Amino acid sequence: MIEGNEVLNMIKNIFEDIETDNFDLETNFKNNAEWDSMTALTLITLLDQEFNVSINGEKLKKLDTIKDLINYINE
Repeated sequence: MIEGNEVLNMIKNIFEDIETDNFDLETNFKNNAEWDSMTALTLITLLDQEFNVSINGEKLKKLDTIKDLINYINE
């Protein structure tokens, strides 16, 4: 089972140009100016590398919060 803080920290590290100190499990990680297709690909790649979890773009579009992402990883 993947810990929430692991995913939260990974998400924070993806976003280099925005303030992420207020990110928590309820944060909509795609609702910011830095989210784009390259960020999505980075997240997909990191999920595969770090957690051995495959996710496609269509599924990622359906996940809103960091908690949603953690729940998907732990399914």
